[in-house]
Parts: sequence; C-alpha cells; structure tokens
Amino acid sequence: MGKLGARELNVSSDIDLIYVYEDDGETQGPQRISAHEFFDRVAKRLYALIGETTDDGFVFRVDLALRTNGNSGTTVARLPMLEEHYKAPGGAR
Repeated sequence: MGKLGARELNVSSDIDLIYVYEDDGETQGPQRISAHEFFDRVAKRLYALIGETTDDGFVFRVDLALRTNGNSGTTVARLPMLEEHYKAPGGAR
C-alpha cells in the first residue's frame, strides 16, 4: 500500500502494511492454534523486526492503520473479510 506499493519509497516514508490470510484453519503439532492467531503472531513479530526503534534506530516506520477498523481493528484479516470491507461504501480510505 502507499508509497511502498507504488514503488516510490524514500527515506522519510513509512510503509503501510495490511496482513491478510486466505483460509480459516489451525496449525499442526502439539499446540494447535487458529490460523488467525498464527498470522497475528507472525505480523507482530514482523512489525517488531522492521518497525520498533532500537539503539541502532529502525528499518522503517510502519503504519498498520489501513487495516479494517484502523488502529482498533485486528492486526490480520481473512481475505473475504477484507474484500467485503473494501467493497462497502467508505471502506476504502
């Protein structure tokens, strides 16, 4: 999204990210978790890697506000939910 999606990123740009997964389900293994929880954890770890400020600075400023319901919404969304959100009037900002 934004300048990253348009390939116009510069040093002062933030990156707008929307995390989307396709299907419900759950992980395999001894501690099964839902697909939503799995992708939520992945998104938060990725945010920490590229967006959090450390002693060395940060890789990029990350903006997740374009997701459904803005900053109060879920970090990740199922694809059908996101499609409906952007089809609805006022969904696309």
